[in-house]
Amino acid sequence: MTLQTIEGEIVPADEWTPQEAADYVSESWRGAVESIIETGRRLIESQERVGTGNWVAAVELMPFGMRTTQYLAQVANHPVLADTKYTSHLPASWMTRATLAQLPVYELTALIASGEISAELQQAEAKTLVSASRGAIEPGAHVGANSGDNEWYTPEEYIAAAVRVMGGIDLDPASSPTANDNVGAASFYTAQDNGLKQPWAGRLWMNPPYAQPLIGQFAERMAEQHQAGNVTAAVVLVNNATETVWFQTIAAQSSALCFPKGRIKFWHPNKVAVPLQGQAFLYLGPLPDDFAREFAEFGLVVRKS
Repeated sequence: MTLQTIEGEIVPADEWTPQEAADYVSESWRGAVESIIETGRRLIESQERVGTGNWVAAVELMPFGMRTTQYLAQVANHPVLADTKYTSHLPASWMTRATLAQLPVYELTALIASGEISAELQQAEAKTLVSASRGAIEPGAHVGANSGDNEWYTPEEYIAAAVRVMGGIDLDPASSPTANDNVGAASFYTAQDNGLKQPWAGRLWMNPPYAQPLIGQFAERMAEQHQAGNVTAAVVLVNNATETVWFQTIAAQSSALCFPKGRIKFWHPNKVAVPLQGQAFLYLGPLPDDFAREFAEFGLVVRKS
């Protein structure tokens, strides 16, 4: 193998044979766990130097197959997974990291910050996070794509923050007597009342049913009633399905949003919630600065200009 020195490091020269490329990559692969990123980088460099025509032949000489080369290169190119400042927060397994690479960067960093992604994360757990991000969760989970149980209640601290912003809650259009013991709305509609067909007015709190199509219907009704002037202010808690039409519709009416640091652990007196997707608070009203002040402790707040 022909070698050259670049910045004090001995590396192969420009023209490589498939065997030279395989040796260069394999040397890193046989090292410690920390070599994952280096192996990916060497794969990227090797592919450039050996040329497309000889790349398949080079991979056949490596200790893994073509699919693994693609995963390793993806991890090495990733702005978060390849960043050394995140090393202690990420799993050592390259397969788990490759799974995490499917998450949007903003969501990946948020999950690391909340501790939901850590060095102990297993690949099965990583797959669950990716599925949740895509909305591909099995029925019964508390996310926007589900078609299961809608009876989950919001922890008290979020209700209290909403009350401080709006000065009170006149109506909860998607509630129950048990839920309203915590919300404290002056009026509320139950599933039997069908809040979608009732009048909405004043200051609203809304944590709607998360099953489709109800979540979309409640979100669209909120946007319509706020635009019409019937709803003067509202705090809405939904899953962070930013890619959906209903989320974009209600977000267009909002003046501020909060993306919590971690998934909200909804409660129920007789069962335990296991949320598999993150949430978002949307504020519709004239006091976005007040909303930002009260909700900043929960996560990132974005005010619309």
